[in-house]
Amino acid sequence: MTASKGRKVPHSCTNEPRGVLRTLADTACRCLRAALVVLPGLTAAGGVARATPFQEYRQEASFLEVFGPGEPQFRNEFPELAAWDLGELDTASKSYSGQGFSYVISTTGYNLYAAGTADDPWLTSVNSVPPLVVSSISGPPRGLFGIGGQFFLTNDVGARAAGSLTVAATLAGGGTFTTTLAEPQASDFFGLVANRPITDFRLTSATPRLYPTIGGILMIVPEPRGMGLAGAAALCLAARRLTACRANPARPRGTRLAQTAPPPRA
Repeated sequence: MTASKGRKVPHSCTNEPRGVLRTLADTACRCLRAALVVLPGLTAAGGVARATPFQEYRQEASFLEVFGPGEPQFRNEFPELAAWDLGELDTASKSYSGQGFSYVISTTGYNLYAAGTADDPWLTSVNSVPPLVVSSISGPPRGLFGIGGQFFLTNDVGARAAGSLTVAATLAGGGTFTTTLAEPQASDFFGLVANRPITDFRLTSATPRLYPTIGGILMIVPEPRGMGLAGAAALCLAARRLTACRANPARPRGTRLAQTAPPPRA
């Protein structure tokens, strides 16, 4: 069909140019989402907006979408614990590092404890009162910082138990976040994205005789970006047009294995 003079014929999305432009546009979208991650926390008062430094997520896919695929991340599900017998460890702290990230998981005055199963180990403590602390956190300096994972409670024999878990985080330069997770499951995800590095992340049991536990932990930052928000916004609009017919695939999660009871804690 011939287009009438002076009138543009709309293009089908299947005929749009691909390759470098699409990649650049998709990158711009991820950059814009990351830069505006704190917007859900904006509140207006007298015409002035106030930004919330933390944004929480209860779905891993939504958490990862802030950063986009391929971003620097360090996922730790404690594979070294598989070589240990489940039960009390001979240390009150363990250090981890990878992909440019490092941190220490510790408790105060008591040793750590391996719960769960040999195929799916969890890290907790032999005492339920002190918090389980992730500290000395460092990672690539990229502004935004994300930390998430499976955080829940276990009982005296190391099985998941129903109760309330308090999550607290501290930012570099000041700023704190606190929330309570009600009866989190061992497979539930909780994540925080902050507008600057998180230096301290701690779990405290709000239910007597239940132990704060980590089933897995993930840290992530955005890749370096060299474009301003205006350019990112323009390319993001182009990406929406270029990819209008393309759906984002879901990120499947693994299924946790059945538990076997480790030795009771002292």
